[in-house]
Amino acid sequence: MARERCELCSVAVAPEHRHLLELADSRVVCACDACALRFQSVIGGRFKLIPRDARQLADFKVTDAEWESLSLPINLVFIFHNSRTQKLTALYPSPAGATASLLPLENWSALVEKNPPLASLESDVEALLVNRVGETRDYFIARLTSVTASLV
Repeated sequence: MARERCELCSVAVAPEHRHLLELADSRVVCACDACALRFQSVIGGRFKLIPRDARQLADFKVTDAEWESLSLPINLVFIFHNSRTQKLTALYPSPAGATASLLPLENWSALVEKNPPLASLESDVEALLVNRVGETRDYFIARLTSVTASLV
């Protein structure tokens, strides 16, 4: 059985290895710990380190009216800052596949003011994942995956 390898140095990586986002083409690459850590907190480089964990925002605050002011046609959305376009982007499912929407920044700013963890989202590799389908009200800080990277 072939093992995955670090795409930077070619060393074999463990099943639970780190990933980097290659910004130029939104490609997710496998990385060993040594290579991955070289890109931690690097600003303006070719790669960004993708965080390992997602976390629930149990104390997230948004009223139905504030949510509606974002003008999203669906209640399941992945919101992140795209550094290449310098725009806040929302991805959501549609019958034609994932659809991107640009959010009104003034409404996002109000949401960030009420929910300080949003201010520390790392561009391109972290997002607010919202599930408001039916009676559900779940909010997470989620990491980028190869699926979401391919849609950017």
